[in-house]
Amino acid sequence: FFQAEDGIRDIGVTGVQTCALPIYGSLALLNKDGKEKVSNLSKIDKYNVVRVGVVSDGLMRFKTDEGKWGYADVDGKMKISPKYTSCENFKNGYARVVDESGLFQIIDKSGESKFKGKDDVSYYPLSDELFAFGEDGDYGFMNLKGEKVVKNKFFGVNPFRAGLAIVKADENDNESWGVINKEGNFLEGLKGKYKEEDLYISRDGRVFVNNSEDKKCKIFDSKGKEVGEAIKDYNFVFPLTSSSLLAVNNKSDKCSILDKNGKELTKDAFILASGDFFKALVVDNDHFNNSLSLQSSYFDFEKVYKDVFAEISVS
Repeated sequence: FFQAEDGIRDIGVTGVQTCALPIYGSLALLNKDGKEKVSNLSKIDKYNVVRVGVVSDGLMRFKTDEGKWGYADVDGKMKISPKYTSCENFKNGYARVVDESGLFQIIDKSGESKFKGKDDVSYYPLSDELFAFGEDGDYGFMNLKGEKVVKNKFFGVNPFRAGLAIVKADENDNESWGVINKEGNFLEGLKGKYKEEDLYISRDGRVFVNNSEDKKCKIFDSKGKEVGEAIKDYNFVFPLTSSSLLAVNNKSDKCSILDKNGKELTKDAFILASGDFFKALVVDNDHFNNSLSLQSSYFDFEKVYKDVFAEISVS
């Protein structure tokens, strides 16, 4: 986000950025080549705009000088009028919002409310048609109809992905994390006996179990069955594509590319330029954090980091 709350002045915008950019109080939307897509976002419909977010799911949030949030499309046209005190970027067609009465809702891209929450319940982003909810420290999952698909019996949860979710079984044991299906049952072989950071679910339903201490990684299918032999000599292994893996050696701060069976395709292909690898790669087990940069001509930034731009901020 960029702020321009010192006043709105339509003076034009120059510079190269990949999102809304303010120059001396003016806002514009630039494309990836640094060219203006919308020359002036300081006025959307009849509203004076002081803050604009990234484009996510075809829409971008904007904040008016009256403190209300709405949504506009990539042409700068208002799609949902500003009436929320807080909201998040759209992802998979939905966004969480709070109106001026304090009512929590999940809305679709037309602005229609699809779910209305309760004051004493916390709600997490919708993912894989379900979203986590918390009551009195216990967490479960429900759908947009408000039906509790998985009862709130866990003490920590991550969003569902490919029909699976990482959850914590014991409130007082940080090594009680495991993987459940949408029936709320732990997968065989992936019951609550891991650290949260040991587990990663890929988009195709594979579960990666990393053990950074003995440098071994095991891969399980969506039923909890171990697939192939353990991958050795790396602290962390994660899917890069459906047929390749990204493997990290903490001692050298370098990454290699492996095939899906763990065979090295390129050794030390990436250099960790900044940030903590694990924190950058696994955030709520659902999206990438933009604190890490990788230096390699092979690295396909846009594919791997596509979720960054949907999840940069919910503030």
